[in-house]
Amino acid sequence: MENNSKTKPHKGDRHPKKDPAVYRYSISLTAEENARFLSLYEASQMNVIAHFITACIFQKGINTVKIDKAGMDYYMRLTTLFGQFRAVGTNYNQVVKILYRNFSEKRLQPTCITLKSKQQN
Repeated sequence: MENNSKTKPHKGDRHPKKDPAVYRYSISLTAEENARFLSLYEASQMNVIAHFITACIFQKGINTVKIDKAGMDYYMRLTTLFGQFRAVGTNYNQVVKILYRNFSEKRLQPTCITLKSKQQN
């Protein structure tokens, strides 16, 4: 006979939840109510509809974020302008380093002056 007092080896299953959600409810909505519900759900920017519904039922705060399109457009244009400004500065620095490396100081002075005057125009 085998000894039944030994415990079974662990199979690697998921540990059970302490307070599982086992109660389910079903509601029916009209087309108008469904459209309003979906618009509220999208405005809340929650990822799970069930979390949105429980937040509505139990009066938890629902966060709605409105994004200003004009502000976003301004921010994007300002960012690209700053990037272009940095690119011009980087190119200028690279040209000056190459000139210093390849030419002597006496020949470099007039070249830098002409380069600066072209940059200002």
